[in-house]
Amino acid sequence: MRWLIPNLPELALVLLLFKKILSMVKKSTIFMMVVWMLLNPIISNAMDSISGSPLQISPQFPFHLFYTLFDPDSAELIKTGKVQASVGFIQTNIISAGVNSFLYYNERDIWDSGQFKICKNYKGGSTSYNWNCKSDGYSILFDGEVSQRVFRLNWGVTDYIEIQYINKSIRFMNGNMDRTIENVHENFDLTGGGRQWTDLNNLEVYLWDNETDQAIFQLTDETGYQKLSETFVLKLKILENPKHWTLSGKIASNFNDEYLWTDLNEIKSQNPTQHNDFDDLNLSLYFTGIWDNLVFHSAISQTQIQSPYFSQSPDRIQFLFLGVTWIQDSFVLIMQDLIYSSIFPSDSRESMGHEINELTLGSRFKITPYFRLETGIVENLFTHGVINIDFSYYVSMNWELPG
Repeated sequence: MRWLIPNLPELALVLLLFKKILSMVKKSTIFMMVVWMLLNPIISNAMDSISGSPLQISPQFPFHLFYTLFDPDSAELIKTGKVQASVGFIQTNIISAGVNSFLYYNERDIWDSGQFKICKNYKGGSTSYNWNCKSDGYSILFDGEVSQRVFRLNWGVTDYIEIQYINKSIRFMNGNMDRTIENVHENFDLTGGGRQWTDLNNLEVYLWDNETDQAIFQLTDETGYQKLSETFVLKLKILENPKHWTLSGKIASNFNDEYLWTDLNEIKSQNPTQHNDFDDLNLSLYFTGIWDNLVFHSAISQTQIQSPYFSQSPDRIQFLFLGVTWIQDSFVLIMQDLIYSSIFPSDSRESMGHEINELTLGSRFKITPYFRLETGIVENLFTHGVINIDFSYYVSMNWELPG
């Protein structure tokens, strides 16, 4: 085991990050990490940082994309002077309908699109709906697809400092995945989640504020690709046992991310009057351990939000990540699970405050010593709230520039 001791300013930055992250860590998580460190005598040699890393698929529920989010990663840093780059694509289908949405009860014939179960909006005015006239917080209907393009560039500055740059673009569309997903759900006897009551391959997004009885977000027209955000990331190695395990931390923040804040919402009056770059901050703590040809990953993370887009959103998002990669020659099999908190308040009727759990299965193929191809699928299997993705698929190419 060895500490990596930089000069005093850099050491102060590392200690400040470590102290901030530890304030978010549960005692049980620290205990698990310590146990793993004690097991290092039976752990085998390390793999290279690309081969054993998880798939870098961040949270996919679209309303979370307003903020700087946790990014799955290995705790290991790339070698000093090395540069790695990747280009990725992810397509996500979403069907999310709350109790107050007409979709929930198959009542499109008596409810207008974008209207929720507030008594004055019911066309018949029946008092039988009084029991469900109003929920607390927000109500949602999200039916559509979201496409993202992601470019990443990582630079190993020293043995203990890595700089990362991420550039994302996004598109909202009708899509064409609904029929395929319906067939899969039927074959495996899974619920349709309300899809059977919607128009196939449709884009219909509404968020209703139950306190003010009005829509505060609406999107019904497809968009072209627009810049989602740019992200600057500082990754710091904190502690390691060479070839066995590594502990590191990240500081990340978005800039040039005004599109979602100022242009996307068709209800322009609901957009904030001002949005600043670097107005939120993500802090993450990563642990990676290696056992023969298995690489284990865990991470905890928190995004601190200075000015939420929606007034009732919390000022932080919390993340828990677990993953394992199995390396076999030029092929890597990956399984990982990401749990993150909601940006909506708790509501006993709508369950929009429930956490989100996204399970990813993927693979990585080593084409050349410097080039790899990744692919994966993401499915929400365990969460019972309404703000869930339905299905995502992911493709990425990454390479290391020789040097």
